[in-house]
Amino acid sequence: MRSGLIIILISVTGYAPVTLCFGESPGLTATPSVLEFKPVAVGFDGKECRVEDEGWNLQAFASEQDHLKVYTWFKGGSGRYWAIAIDNGSNAWLCLSSSTLGWRSLRQFEAGPLPWVRDFDGDGVNEFVFWQSFSLGKTMASGYGLIAFVYRLQNEDEMILDRSATGLIQRQLLAAYEMPLDDLPELTTQQRLKAAILIKAILFENDKAVKDEF
Repeated sequence: MRSGLIIILISVTGYAPVTLCFGESPGLTATPSVLEFKPVAVGFDGKECRVEDEGWNLQAFASEQDHLKVYTWFKGGSGRYWAIAIDNGSNAWLCLSSSTLGWRSLRQFEAGPLPWVRDFDGDGVNEFVFWQSFSLGKTMASGYGLIAFVYRLQNEDEMILDRSATGLIQRQLLAAYEMPLDDLPELTTQQRLKAAILIKAILFENDKAVKDEF
């Protein structure tokens, strides 16, 4: 009997961590395939994400031809909450929220802070890296892992999920979770192992989706 992931539900409009459901066989991943820009940056609570307020940080540009502007605001709290505002360069916006609570099990990634933008294909234009936490069990005590999905600017109206780049960064995450770390509590070590298993299941489904596209 096989056990694994059935579905991943990612909240792009609220702060709730991703919920993983389990069953007897690996199943599908449900991630937003398209993120649409709006004339005004409006968050899940109906309020504007005013990037002129203190607290916002503009992520690095890939080059002068990169019109994508990704602003992040670390809200803090027990869930490591973030607000994210994305400007497509034409005065249209995406306003998202996220939780990086799973950092507690990940502990380190590429010897630096989590990247919110990265030029994956070397074309001089950044892609957007959307970080989210996911539950490692049915209760909060089970802990949380961290996962990333990559979106690229399709046109002035939307960003689309880049499955190839998503697979790349998820493999880097898997390597980070599988890397032995010294002096960790046994609970954290077990959480890291569980997160690695679940990310492998996510990668399996992502690889199938990439093959289906070609």
